[in-house]
Amino acid sequence: MARNRGILLVVMLLGMAIFLQAGCGKSGCIPKSVYGHTFNTHQVNPSTGSKVSIPRPASISLPSAESDPIIIDGDPQFHSLALVKNWSGSGTPGDPYIIENLIIDAEGTGSCISIWNTQVYFIINRCDLTGATLPGFMSGAGIVLYLVKNGVLANNTCSGNLYGIQLGGVDNVNATFNTCVDNADTGLYLSSPTGSGMNANHIQWNTFADNQYNIIDMSLGFHYDCCFNYYSDYEGIDANFDGIGDTPHPIVGSGQNEDPYPAMFAPAPPMWITPLPDWVLEFGDSFTYDLDTSSRPPLDTSTWTVNDTAHFAIDENGVIVNATTLPVGRYGIRARVANLYGIPVSGCFTVQVQDTTPPTWNCPDRYSVHFGMPIALQLQALDLSGINYWGLDDYTLFSITDTGLLTSNQLLSIGHYELLVTAFDPYENTVTQSIVVNISYMDLTRLFLLSADIIVCLIGILFVRVLILKLRSTPQGSE
Repeated sequence: MARNRGILLVVMLLGMAIFLQAGCGKSGCIPKSVYGHTFNTHQVNPSTGSKVSIPRPASISLPSAESDPIIIDGDPQFHSLALVKNWSGSGTPGDPYIIENLIIDAEGTGSCISIWNTQVYFIINRCDLTGATLPGFMSGAGIVLYLVKNGVLANNTCSGNLYGIQLGGVDNVNATFNTCVDNADTGLYLSSPTGSGMNANHIQWNTFADNQYNIIDMSLGFHYDCCFNYYSDYEGIDANFDGIGDTPHPIVGSGQNEDPYPAMFAPAPPMWITPLPDWVLEFGDSFTYDLDTSSRPPLDTSTWTVNDTAHFAIDENGVIVNATTLPVGRYGIRARVANLYGIPVSGCFTVQVQDTTPPTWNCPDRYSVHFGMPIALQLQALDLSGINYWGLDDYTLFSITDTGLLTSNQLLSIGHYELLVTAFDPYENTVTQSIVVNISYMDLTRLFLLSADIIVCLIGILFVRVLILKLRSTPQGSE
């Protein structure tokens, strides 16, 4: 896990330099038409040419630990402190040191994290840094990097300091998705006391808001590429509503720098308004869930997706419904949507479909059978999951099949037989019904009356027949 993260971050350290130097130089960053509404999610490893994902801003809160300020001067001290602090990594290109998820309050002292004179590979990620207000050379900042090579600053929040971040004389340093707000002097201060190295420093997709100066570039021999950052004091417009300002944002200072494509919104991920709950659904019921999100920049509603498209569908409003009748079972759902910059948020929840509804009785509860006649009564019950089998309270005189056919085991005497019959669905939900089977003689009176009627009819037919024959045999005129 640590090694995978190290590979990812090293590619950032090395890859961003080549990728952005080719397309995001001092004369201008990659044209926003290349990005459109899709966030640039890859950098190129200069040694292999392969693409790997770059870190995304966090859309959920992660566990953090309080820490004292971190002060490092030189690679040996970095190695020693990494062992003491149990930081992952070894400082190599394939396994950088990772300093992450820290809360540091400098309480009016120098800086929260101050790193000088290093060349080891490292990343500072998802740290909350405040209270660094002591003025001085490269002091009073949430993060200070001075004469440093090979660093990544990602997803950090620097507020309530004199400076948010200070970079001086750095090479191959990349800052992305950091938030520098409400600092007394400057959100990001760039300088270059000396000039050497490859100067591949990239400042992208950061937020600088409500500082006295959001960004100052005093660099001379060093180069800082600034693109797609949000500035609360940007005065340009976005006529085509693509989320990128139509005019560059000038950067104060002797570096004569600018951000050619300033973001109109802080490049933060969408957020779920409420945590995504797990659901329990009765078999046969419909499922509907409206996913509530909050996002600045606005959502790109065409990017709503759900992983299980065989059973669920999601519309452009983020409403998930079942696409078919959901069989009993557990469904793991992952929903995803991105904002205008292509920065996504995804969330997971489960839908547990269960069948707790008992069957319903669907046939008479009284039956009459003539003595001596075979008994074969087809019983019926209804259930969405079907009837799995049937049961009786008396198997001495009667039997019942799994399909509900009730039969007698022997010739039954005249009388009334009361049974408790139970139907079971596949999930052992049941319905029990009392039925009565009445065994009786055939009604002989009705049989006698019926026989008398038949005899009368036969006599009548015979009389008419004799009369006809007699008439035919009498000669004409004999009367």
